[in-house]
Amino acid sequence: MSSMKIVSRTMVCEAPQRGMSAYETSCYTRTQGVEKVRMRLLDISDDVPGPRELAFSSDNGRTWPEVVPVPQPRKVKGGTLRNWPCAFFVDPSNGRLLQLALEGLFPTDSSHHGAKSYYLKYSVSLDGGRTNVVDDEVIVPGYTHENPMPGMWIGRNAFTNAAVPSILRLPDGKLLAVISKTVHGPDGEFYNPGGGWFWTEIQVLHGFWRDDCRIEWHAGPIIALPPELAVRGICEPALAMLPDGTVFTSMRACNGGKRDPQSRMPCHKWQSISRDGGATWSFPKPWRYDDGEPGTAFYSPDSISHFLRLSGGKLLWIGNIMETNPVDGGPREKLYIGEINEQTIRLIQESLFLVAERKPGDPPTGLSNFSAHEDRETGEILLYLPWFVEQEKDKWGADTWLYRISHMGGQ
Repeated sequence: MSSMKIVSRTMVCEAPQRGMSAYETSCYTRTQGVEKVRMRLLDISDDVPGPRELAFSSDNGRTWPEVVPVPQPRKVKGGTLRNWPCAFFVDPSNGRLLQLALEGLFPTDSSHHGAKSYYLKYSVSLDGGRTNVVDDEVIVPGYTHENPMPGMWIGRNAFTNAAVPSILRLPDGKLLAVISKTVHGPDGEFYNPGGGWFWTEIQVLHGFWRDDCRIEWHAGPIIALPPELAVRGICEPALAMLPDGTVFTSMRACNGGKRDPQSRMPCHKWQSISRDGGATWSFPKPWRYDDGEPGTAFYSPDSISHFLRLSGGKLLWIGNIMETNPVDGGPREKLYIGEINEQTIRLIQESLFLVAERKPGDPPTGLSNFSAHEDRETGEILLYLPWFVEQEKDKWGADTWLYRISHMGGQ
């Protein structure tokens, strides 16, 4: 049984109007100490990034007196240039603060533009995120902005979001990152065999630090599913690493839609494993409970995952679980935290803790796009959860709530 308990639940970021979603997250900016950065982002409509803000705290998030201006969406030729920041990563060896971000041109306020326009950027900071010594695009040597790596032609396909964490430093010092991407087919046109919004695969990236704080990026393998197993491909990978250097992902995929109108396709979290530093990966398989062989493949809606390594050693997974097969990839009505058996690389069902759920009588609800870290002073898990509700027909909005969760037995 889980030993977790919710200590408090507080709204920390409220959307200014209906139809918008207000995101907030925070993290530590150093390998030690309690300096933190807080990021707020307003999603002005479904997956269309709007204004954002960075604030800094030297007292473990009790106060946020320092707000730093960051570039906002701006009008350019052809539309609005928009930026969607991904998670921060503090390199445990050199202390550099790295962040990936999507940037792209939106002719209108429709999220569909991102599927062809987003290119990938990275920034590096030496002062905890206040300023950047590097702010550049991820481009493989010998490639260009228009064609940043093999298989990528901005305008025909694009990068899309990852989950958290999506960057690791391997024992040999190499950086390993994963990011979703849309695909163009053999004819050069947008590839969408499943009939959904678009089709996605996972691009593995290898990064090598240079002395000038820049990173030399190389394109690794692709992780993909066929249309027979997922109607929109596979996306939003989260990374975790075991003590022996083995790395693995948890990825989302969807059923339903035109290809699967009865939602008969099983909907799971999908797992892929690499035992050679991200050079090769196993074919994705449904992630399973640690309940014997072969283990039960649990149902999970089309939503993100999050891995969290506690200071005591335990590796946790945060995500949505359903008792029955999702319909059209949803709903996302129950959010759990569970421990991973690192010998089998499976989820321990008996450890699951229900963090939040939609109650009877509540409007349609989505518990997703969350982030989490461990408080270095209290040991509590800080979970930032945007609480999505359908405010009108097919029109959703969210405020972000901060959950403080206690746990015992970190070893």
